[in-house]
Amino acid sequence: MLLSFLALLWSWSLGSNPGIQSQPVLLQPIVEQSSIGPQRVNPENLGIVVTALSAIAVDEKTGAVLFEKNADQERPLASLTKLWTAKAVKQVLKDPQSIITMTQADNRNGSARRVYAGERVALNDAIALMMIASDNSMAVALSRVASQQENIAVSELLNNISTSLEIIHTDIQEPTGLSANNISTARDVAHMAQTIFSDKELTTLLGMPEYQFRIQGSNRLVRFDNTNKLLAQDWPYIIAGKTGFTEEAGGNLVVLAQDESGNRIIIAVMGSASNEDRFQDVKNIIHWVFGNWEWKKSGEAQ
Repeated sequence: MLLSFLALLWSWSLGSNPGIQSQPVLLQPIVEQSSIGPQRVNPENLGIVVTALSAIAVDEKTGAVLFEKNADQERPLASLTKLWTAKAVKQVLKDPQSIITMTQADNRNGSARRVYAGERVALNDAIALMMIASDNSMAVALSRVASQQENIAVSELLNNISTSLEIIHTDIQEPTGLSANNISTARDVAHMAQTIFSDKELTTLLGMPEYQFRIQGSNRLVRFDNTNKLLAQDWPYIIAGKTGFTEEAGGNLVVLAQDESGNRIIIAVMGSASNEDRFQDVKNIIHWVFGNWEWKKSGEAQ
């Protein structure tokens, strides 16, 4: 009888009792600590509960995992897909003077219409529109031009990026993220984000609260705000980030954050309960990581 009672208490503590709302399982990282980089301050602190179904935080420099939850669970990418699209476009369209002409076939729903069929946009402005405002139509236009130049399908263009970076749990069928068939993991997203954030131009774009440009050959001004609400806050200090949301995916977000000492971490959340929850989940993880890890420099006493 005593054993049965103890087993029941244990099952309740794990949230298996149908009468009690279960909490997300916290998966803690196992990291080999070195003399340089992040060191765990309080190993007894088990972590933080977030609404995101998958999440990860990594040290930008070393890639050390600082927090994770279901980090290898495959989930819809939503507009985080545009990280792959931007990387592929920049890899193929190297001429900064390139012009992107929008066509009627490029039009997609899911974002405000800002550029219309027949209008011409400078390459850098087109990338900014896709990444800052998460413009779906421009993502299609950019990937169309890049895939035509490479003479391959758009899906092949995007998946080749994963192959080159040894990202193995990601499959992308189209460039916007509107399709639930675009799947990845939080770990893969963080890996991809490391590559994106190593590009100073893209990092600068993804850290801009707003952006504006004029249509080529026209005086029409296009202005838009960043979809990442964390950029306007003093703390945590967010250097750059990319949002994503669909009904199938839930709230997705990846950011590059920095503490007062200049230590940088990448956080990715997938499947947060809502648009607002993805921002709160990231903030909570940032506070937990910077409160439970410290960065030792070479020569400091352990």
